[in-house]
Amino acid sequence: MATRFTTMGVVGLLIALGGAYPQGNDMYKKNETKHMSSKQIGIRMVVGGSLQSNSPVLEKFKGFGPKGVKYITAAGTNPESDGVSIGQFFDSAGIDAEWIPVYSNNCAERTFDPTYTRMVEEADAIYMSGGQSGRLQSCLFGDYSQSGIDDGTVSPMLRALQSKLIIGGSSAGAMNQPKSEILITGHSAESYAAVRLGSVVMRNAGNAFLGSEELVDVHFSERGRQGRLVVLAMQTRQYWAFGVDENTAYSWNEQGEYEVVGENGVAIFEATTGDLTSQVSTMHFLTSGDTINLNTGVVTFAPDKVKCTSPVPPASSEQVFNPSVYRSVSLATAMYDAATEVVNSHGSPPVQVTFRRILGETESFCGVSGQSFKNLQISQFASSRQSNSHPNNTHATQPTYALNHIWETDQ
Repeated sequence: MATRFTTMGVVGLLIALGGAYPQGNDMYKKNETKHMSSKQIGIRMVVGGSLQSNSPVLEKFKGFGPKGVKYITAAGTNPESDGVSIGQFFDSAGIDAEWIPVYSNNCAERTFDPTYTRMVEEADAIYMSGGQSGRLQSCLFGDYSQSGIDDGTVSPMLRALQSKLIIGGSSAGAMNQPKSEILITGHSAESYAAVRLGSVVMRNAGNAFLGSEELVDVHFSERGRQGRLVVLAMQTRQYWAFGVDENTAYSWNEQGEYEVVGENGVAIFEATTGDLTSQVSTMHFLTSGDTINLNTGVVTFAPDKVKCTSPVPPASSEQVFNPSVYRSVSLATAMYDAATEVVNSHGSPPVQVTFRRILGETESFCGVSGQSFKNLQISQFASSRQSNSHPNNTHATQPTYALNHIWETDQ
């Protein structure tokens, strides 16, 4: 069995291993089955949070009969109130949905109760709302804990959920979907602290609605979470890591052809390597209509997009993890019409994030559906490798949030 990192972080384990992470082609996790139903998996909608009732993401939940869509609010800090508000949300979208009242203290009973399992079995589609990822993950395992659990066992309700044709979840309801390791709302550090430490709190498995090994983070550009997802990818040796922006989703299927849907974009980090002090990865940023095939690594841009470049040198940032800054600087770097290196930092003492546009590899595509790119090389360092001076900086010089800030909810 492969060694697993736990919520205790990786520092103690690194000491035991002599301070080195595995490197090379053998370092990545294989797509082994974990907590999976024996039935085939259908479509999964992985939503980045703040979903709007007019979003095209909801098209997958339309066209069913009364109460054909059922929803779970177990991630919520007030799940009963969420049961009402999410029902109103679906009403405003023209969807007749029914609440499955499984949450907190009743998880141990109701995830094993045939009455509630039958509600899942009778549903055409399932939706999981946001709040805190640990609450939802542990509840569906039938062993509720606000901070989630390691090594959960499959409850009858979870087994029924894994067999559904259509499942979607927003924010914390997306964070629990991997069979791979998951981030825990309210406990996993945000980007600055994660990059400084070189590790982040996690649980060793989600609820296995996604049938392939991949990491998921949400509210991604809006909360500047790129740094922590790259650290998590290094820490867990996962080859693919997906960061989903608000009111946006990617559609997962078992054929490995994923499509981006919605208002903003999805950042994808591929083949991350590194250690406690630095990490390197290849970044793609896809917007509406773009696809990526995880079997081949091929990115295909939406038909309306064409290759685009700009002669304007990209501006660096002294607070790269401020809301949406990482996204804007990486987009500008990818679109520049020459090879370039853009050095950014965040906080004090500063961490460093460097973007490299490589001729013949990094490409930007633009269209009505958005601006996207592929193959931008990124590296990040726990300590800045150069003077914290950014002569071409046009961004804010103060962090928007305290450097030790952790969001308490992912809605």
